Amino acid sequence: MAIFGLGDQYSYDEYFVDGVGMLAEGILENGGEIIGNWPAESYTFSESKALLDNGTFYGLAIDEDNQPGLTNERLDHWIAQLQRELEKTNNLIINQK
Repeated sequence: MAIFGLGDQYSYDEYFVDGVGMLAEGILENGGEIIGNWPAESYTFSESKALLDNGTFYGLAIDEDNQPGLTNERLDHWIAQLQRELEKTNNLIINQK
């Protein structure tokens, strides 16, 4: 499962894309796997439930309010990342047969 979220890192810096983390928690608790983790380094916020660890979100975070110029580039990189991750998963499944 891949997750993305839309948020405002300045106005809602203490809950930036929390929904991503809430979805991730439910997916993981029910045995699902998450692909498409995204680096948190180019964002400014104080807290987020979307963090897998200190430097990584469970999925893509988009901030159209403050960083609209980065959205298309982030989407392009994330989609390419997802394709690579899915190819690896498919290769593992094929090799196990």
